Amino acid sequence: AGNAGCAVPAASFRRRMAEAPVSESAAAPSLRSILALCKAREWQGPLGLLQTEEEALSSCVAHNALISATGKRLLWEVALRLFQHIASHHLIPDIVSYNSAIDACGRGEEWQRALLLFHDTGAAGLEPNLRTCNTAIAAVEGHWQRALALCHEMTVIHISQDAITLNALIASCRCAGEWQMALHVLQHLRSSTALEPTVVSYGAAIGACEKAAKWREAICLLCSLKGECLECNTVVCNATMAACGKAAQWQHALCLLEELVQEQMEVSIVTYGTAISASGRAQEWEMALLLLDALLSTPGLGANVITYNAAISACGGASQWSRALCLLEEIGRRRLQSTIISFNAAASACELAARWQVAFALLQAAADLQLRRDITSFNTVISTCEKSAEWVQALALFVLASGVRLLPDVVTYGAAISACEKAGEWERALVLLRLLTTQRLQANIITYNAAISSCEKGRRWPQALALLSEALGKGLPADVMSCNAALGALENASCWELALELLGNVPDWTLRPTILTYNAVISACKNVGHWSAVFALLAELPSVGLRPNDASLNAALDASAQARRWAESLRLVAAAEEGNLALDALAYQAALVACSGTHRFGACLLLLKRLRSFTCRILPPDGFH
Repeated sequence: AGNAGCAVPAASFRRRMAEAPVSESAAAPSLRSILALCKAREWQGPLGLLQTEEEALSSCVAHNALISATGKRLLWEVALRLFQHIASHHLIPDIVSYNSAIDACGRGEEWQRALLLFHDTGAAGLEPNLRTCNTAIAAVEGHWQRALALCHEMTVIHISQDAITLNALIASCRCAGEWQMALHVLQHLRSSTALEPTVVSYGAAIGACEKAAKWREAICLLCSLKGECLECNTVVCNATMAACGKAAQWQHALCLLEELVQEQMEVSIVTYGTAISASGRAQEWEMALLLLDALLSTPGLGANVITYNAAISACGGASQWSRALCLLEEIGRRRLQSTIISFNAAASACELAARWQVAFALLQAAADLQLRRDITSFNTVISTCEKSAEWVQALALFVLASGVRLLPDVVTYGAAISACEKAGEWERALVLLRLLTTQRLQANIITYNAAISSCEKGRRWPQALALLSEALGKGLPADVMSCNAALGALENASCWELALELLGNVPDWTLRPTILTYNAVISACKNVGHWSAVFALLAELPSVGLRPNDASLNAALDASAQARRWAESLRLVAAAEEGNLALDALAYQAALVACSGTHRFGACLLLLKRLRSFTCRILPPDGFH
C-alpha cells in the first residue's frame, strides 16, 4: 500500500512542474540575475567553478554547483529555476543535477516536488543511485509510509540500503510520531551484520519516543546507546528528558540533567528549559523556579524568553498566578522581548485561580505592546471569566474576539457556553451552540455537556434530553457527565420514569455509572413518593461496584418516612454511622417520622439521642437547650 501511494507515472518533469508551478516571484529571475545574487551573497564555492557567465550558461557542472548552493540556503525555488534552465538550454541534466534538486526541495519542505524529481530520473534515462534514494527519503520526512515505500523501491532496483537510509527512515517515523516503527527500524539496523547504528540512529528513535511520551523506551535507548560505546550528545539527552517531561516523570528528567553535569557534558539553555517544562507538567513549580535560578547563575548561559515561558507555565499549572506575573515582569527587566505566549501563560495562571480582572488586564497589556493576540489569548480569559461566574464578561470577550478579526474555535464556544451554564443562562448557551454549528465547527462532547448542564440548571429537561440525543446522533461518545447532567434535569422535574429509562441505557453506551448517576434517579423517584424504586436502586448499588453516600441515604430515609418503614430507617441510620457518612437533621427527622407513625417509641428515643448528638456536633456548646 505504501509503495502504491508513492508511485508517480513517468512523464517529463517540466510537464509535472507546470501542474505544480513555482511561484511567480521565483519564475521571473534569469540565470544572469541568479548569478548576480550569488555574487552579492559571496557564494564563492560555486562561483569558483565559473569563469564567465557564458560558461555558466553551457556548463551542467556549474548548474549543479549552483543548485546545491541555493538549496542549502533554503532557496528551493531558485534551485528549481536553475534545474529547469539546464533542459531549456539543450544541456543534459545528470544524476547529480537531480540529487541536488531533490535535496533543495527536501530542505524547503517541498516533498511532493522531491518525489516528482525522483521518479523523473527513469524518464530521463538515468539510474538513481544511493544518494538519490537517501535524499528522497530525507525529503519526505514526516510521511513515513512514503519513506518506507522508497526503501522498498530501493530493493526492487537493487540498491543496497546503508545506515544513512535507515536513519532517514527513523527520522521520518519520528516526525510522524510512529515510535513503534522507529524502534523496529532501529532494531533492524542493530541486528544487521553489515551496518551499525550511530548516535544519529538512536537520537531519531529517542525523538520518536519523545513525541509519544514513551519515557521508559527513551531511557532504555539512551542506555543502549551508552552500552554500545557511542558518544552521547546533549541533543539526545534533551530528547530523553523531554520524553520524561511529557509523561510527568520530572524526577527522571532531573536525574538525566544531573548526569549531564556529572559527566561534564555541555548543558544548554534547551536542557534547562526541558527540565523546567518537565517540572511544570508535574506541577512542581518550586523546582521549576529553582532550575531557572540555576540557569541564571550558570556562567556562559542566560535564560531566554522560551525558558521564562516554561517557568510561567509551571507556576500557572499550580495556580501560582502572582509568581507568574513576577516572572512576566522579570522578562522585561532582563531586556528580553515578551511574546504572546508569555502573556497567554500568565493569563492561564489567572484562569486556574479565577482572577478574571488580572487576566483581562494581561490581554489589554499584550495589545498595548502591539503583540498579536491569538484566539488562545481570548479563550484563556473567557475561561477565567467562566470560572469566576462572570458570564457577561465572557460573552463580551467572545464578541471582542470577532471584532479583532479572530475566528472563535470550539474552545471559545465551549468556554462561553460553560460561562452561561454556571449562571443558569440556558437560552444563551443554546444560542451559542447553534451558532457554533452554523460556523462549520464540530462541537465536541464537552461542549454538549456544558449545554446539557445549563438546561439542567434551567429545569429544561426536554431540551437536555434532546441535546443528549443530538450528541449521540452525531456519533459523539457520550460520557458519564452527559448522562448525569441529563438525569439531573429529570431529577429536578421529578420525571422518574424517564430517569429509570435513561439509567437503563447507560450500559448500552459502555459507560460506568457513578454514585451521582444513581443519586439523581433515586431523588427523582423519591420526589414522587415511589419509595419501592428508591429501595430497589439502593439495593442495586453493590452489584455495580458502588457504595451509597450521604446523599443516597438521606434520600432513602426520606422515602422510608413516606412509606412508614421504620425498620428500614433504623438500618439506614446504622449503615450511615458505620460508614462515617454525614446524615443531616432532616434525615434523622425522617427516620423519627417513620418510627413514630408505627408507635415504635423505643426507636424514637434512640433516634432523638442521636439527633441530639448530631446537633451538639454542629452547634456551639451553648447553642442547644
